[in-house]
Amino acid sequence: MITRHMPDLGALNYIPAEAMADLGFSSVVVSDGLVFVSGVAPIQGPEFAIVGESDLGAQCAYVLDVLAKSLESVGSSPKSIVDLTVYLTGTTEIGSKYTEIAPQLARFVGNDRPTATAVGVTSLFLPAQQIEVRAVARVSR
Repeated sequence: MITRHMPDLGALNYIPAEAMADLGFSSVVVSDGLVFVSGVAPIQGPEFAIVGESDLGAQCAYVLDVLAKSLESVGSSPKSIVDLTVYLTGTTEIGSKYTEIAPQLARFVGNDRPTATAVGVTSLFLPAQQIEVRAVARVSR
């Protein structure tokens, strides 16, 4: 069975369900005990305001908060993540950017580390966006 979710993340003011639907995808899909979370961006509200405009650490912290709440909305958690893909802008400096946020990522997933891939891209959804993270996790309930 496949279920599709667009969780209301409350105070985080993430992209509302209506705006997500207009973009043509679900933010969270559960299938056969696996949770697939679409790329989470440092964006708030229907006007797509960027969080932490020039601060990669602030963008990463917000993205991880949204990711955690998205997982929790379907009975999972950061500790149940089996695979992360981290998209970072600036194709010539991905190593240094990833190293900058690696401590945040490590704290987020805890001691049971998932597989992960960092991908350098020339741009993301919005020009000031520096990071986007997608995840696959197990339902942990």
